Amino acid sequence: MPEDDDRQLALAFVAEMEKALAAIRSGDVDGIAYAEMQPTALHLLEQSKGIHELLRKRFDALSHKPGLQQSLNELADSDYELACIVAHFMEAVFDLVNRDSSSSDTGQ
Repeated sequence: MPEDDDRQLALAFVAEMEKALAAIRSGDVDGIAYAEMQPTALHLLEQSKGIHELLRKRFDALSHKPGLQQSLNELADSDYELACIVAHFMEAVFDLVNRDSSSSDTGQ
């Protein structure tokens, strides 16, 4: 059953990401803010042992720099940092996609 629970959490996270992507495409600042501020599924998914095991496998020997590899290992075990990274990444993508429209809105 835990694997099925993990799958359900992963599907819920995918649904949240779909909302974030729709907000990025539409330029809806409120929509992207909602997607970032409500990472419920991601938070629950991060509490799953299964996701941490998969992350450790994916991050294993990803870098030859010891400091970076240690940071990646810590990230794989985190219940919080990954959510922050995902949220900020989505915000950066939003800014890149909507950079031209926000510049024209402000007259820049």
